[in-house]
Amino acid sequence: MRIWKRAHKRIPSHFKKRNQKNIGYHIDLKSVSIDKYKEVLKSANLIPSRMILKENTSNNLDIIKSHNIEDVEVLQKTLRDKNKLQELSKKFGISVRFLEVLRVAINGHLQKPNRIKDFSCIDEAIVLGLEKLGLKNTMKLYGEVLTKEKRNELSNIT
Repeated sequence: MRIWKRAHKRIPSHFKKRNQKNIGYHIDLKSVSIDKYKEVLKSANLIPSRMILKENTSNNLDIIKSHNIEDVEVLQKTLRDKNKLQELSKKFGISVRFLEVLRVAINGHLQKPNRIKDFSCIDEAIVLGLEKLGLKNTMKLYGEVLTKEKRNELSNIT
């Protein structure tokens, strides 16, 4: 392992730009239409607490779609605020419980990033090197290890 001070001088400029969105870490909800998600829900094996999503699914999602919500990303953003679910329920004519469970189901498709330091199999010196680069969790690391070239570049500076 290289000494951090030497490697620090050779940090590529793109490592310093950490506000970039990591495309590919999560499912692209924008690419999932309401119609496609309707089919996903119909064919899904749901746990008992989510079975409400099997009740009147087509009709409920058609109503949501009729309010100019064309994809799951827009739906997720619409359902994000728990306090507005009552208002949306009245607007859509769909039960609050259905909307709550739908929000939870959609968010369940988006895995929360894991902290790199929580992986006991990664040497502490490597964890510290990654953290100094701003790579503190799996989502931030994901974009930097997609290709062999990026992995080699990262290994050279950590």
